[in-house]
Amino acid sequence: MKIYKIFFAKFILICFFLMFIVITIFGITLVVDQVFGFNLFGTDQPLWPMLIFWLFAIIGFWYLPEISAPFEIMVSDNSRIEFRGFRKTTVLFPQDIKSLKGNFYLQGIILLKHSKGDILLFSQADNFHEFIAFLKNSNPNIEISGC
Repeated sequence: MKIYKIFFAKFILICFFLMFIVITIFGITLVVDQVFGFNLFGTDQPLWPMLIFWLFAIIGFWYLPEISAPFEIMVSDNSRIEFRGFRKTTVLFPQDIKSLKGNFYLQGIILLKHSKGDILLFSQADNFHEFIAFLKNSNPNIEISGC
């Protein structure tokens, strides 16, 4: 089994989770204010539009590419590839992967297209070139560009 750990700046991850905590506390405060009428925000006007905005912000947070991107790639001896992320783990085989494309305007980010969808990868990993070579050897039909 081979494991490729993708490097994330810990400061950025801490900022994302602090942002999530602040947004959650703000939303809970809005709900308590609206339900119990504490008037914490100094207005008698209903704050439901702000509450709807908060709901979209909290849902949107979980769909940020940084949260859904895998932090680890595990390749087993039978060529099973696991992309482990904070939200989910995607399991693929090299035959499922269609292409790997880097973006010239987003350095270090690679879009992996496969039969079930897309995965956003950060290429800052030890021996990432080895992983790309493994994919190309296992499935010569994979289109690789900008990596």
